[in-house]
Amino acid sequence: MIDALNYDASGDHNAFAGDKVEATIGGLLPSREYQVQWFRDGVAVGDPVKIVSTVDGTFAPADSTSYTIPNDLTGPTNFTVAVFEQGTDTKSLDNALALDSLLATTPVADSYVPVYTPVEGAIGEDAQVAAPKFMDKEPNGTEVTAPEGTKFATATTDEEKEKAKLPADAVVLDP
Repeated sequence: MIDALNYDASGDHNAFAGDKVEATIGGLLPSREYQVQWFRDGVAVGDPVKIVSTVDGTFAPADSTSYTIPNDLTGPTNFTVAVFEQGTDTKSLDNALALDSLLATTPVADSYVPVYTPVEGAIGEDAQVAAPKFMDKEPNGTEVTAPEGTKFATATTDEEKEKAKLPADAVVLDP
């Protein structure tokens, strides 16, 4: 048994670029050597890591077997962690004793670009700003429907400014 903790392939618990995925392993023969290998869309990435099971046949998450989701995601990507017997070829999932997969993707906020219509106004008077149109970043920048639950707000805290990718010294006014 192997389990990629906190993430799955159902789409309900996706991983994102930079997330560290750890795996827990059980059902192994006690005190034996095994190999753990990560795969991206079915292709082995990096080198296998040698592990030694505990006397109860488990292996707890460790930095040596964790995997950090890379920053080059362009869409949904399947990552798989697999455990192999020591000495077995780890380049194919066919030889795995056990495996678990998860889905990693780009956050919705990084997939769309809001486009606002310019508004003219006068100081001291209310101006109506229409909700932005959303343009898909890929492939042609076509207009898309705003994701359900989208909210609009002025970035005022340092955390909001960082999330909105505004310069740290930006002054945001909300008239």
